[in-house]
Amino acid sequence: MHHITLEATEGGEKKAYEAKVWVKPWMNFKELQHFKPVGDA
Repeated sequence: MHHITLEATEGGEKKAYEAKVWVKPWMNFKELQHFKPVGDA
């Protein structure tokens, strides 16, 4: 499971998001499990 935090600008305002991606490299498999805003960046 990969935990990713990213920051994006929307309408000039920075927003942070958290994503969790389930990865099985031996099956060439990736699936987004969770994506949500985490508050002010």
